[in-house]
Amino acid sequence: MYYFVEFSAIVEKMDKMEEKQIMTVKQVAQYLQMDEHTVYRLARQGILPSFKIAGQWRFKKDLIDRWIEEGSLKNIKDRSKKK
Repeated sequence: MYYFVEFSAIVEKMDKMEEKQIMTVKQVAQYLQMDEHTVYRLARQGILPSFKIAGQWRFKKDLIDRWIEEGSLKNIKDRSKKK
């Protein structure tokens, strides 16, 4: 017996799982391709969206992605103002 599942339903479930993903400092450093010390510093300064659980920094992947997008858009706007 075969079961057919709509591909879009699978992708939607994966997207929801990814949105809820909580990342560690090490995972964020790998994801952003930067040193772990930089991630700690940005988190402490409130630049990188983060929170602490039991004294350890944690990051929601969807907020990190949004932070990247907002930074990219800001850079584009800043460049267009200089022209």
